[in-house]
Amino acid sequence: MGGNFNQLNYWYKEKKTKYSQLKKYGIYKGYAATEAFTEFGKRKWNILYTADIPIHDGPYVFAGLPGLVIKSESLDGDYKFEMIEIKKLDNLLPIKENKENIKKEKLIKNISDFIKDPAAHPINFKNDLGDSFSYEFSGVRDKNYIETNDYLNKIINKFNNYPDQDIPIITF
Repeated sequence: MGGNFNQLNYWYKEKKTKYSQLKKYGIYKGYAATEAFTEFGKRKWNILYTADIPIHDGPYVFAGLPGLVIKSESLDGDYKFEMIEIKKLDNLLPIKENKENIKKEKLIKNISDFIKDPAAHPINFKNDLGDSFSYEFSGVRDKNYIETNDYLNKIINKFNNYPDQDIPIITF
C-alpha cells in the first residue's frame, strides 16, 4: 500500500486479505463471477471476481483471488469500486517517486498527530491540476494559525469517512 501525505511519500506492507464464503454468483458485466466476502479497515466487503481474467488483482487492497476483482462494495454502502473497462495501455511512464518504507502504525500516528492540530505542521497540498498551497507554522498561535486550523478542520470533518477506518486518509 502506498501514497503520499503532506510531503511524505510512503509505502507499507499490508497484511494479506483473507476471503470467505466463495460461491458462484452468475454473470456480471459479461463475465462468470464468483462472490467472496472479507473484512478490511473495520468494514465488511462483498467482492465479485472472475476467473475469466486470470489476473490476481483488483482495486484498493482487494487482490489474491483466483481472478480479477470486478466489483467490491462495503456492506455499509459507503464505498463501491467497480470495473469500468479493460484496455491495453501503451507508453506507460515508470513511477520515479522515492517512497519511504514505514510501518502502518507510524503512518497512522503521523496522520493522527496532523489531524489533532493541522496548523502546527508544515503543510504542502497539491491537486491533480498542479495547483498548490503551502503553509509553514511560525511557532505562534496567531490569527493565521487559528484560521488555517479552522479551515483544515472543516475539510477534515467533511471528508471523514475513509475506506480503511484505521487510517484517516484515502490510500490507493
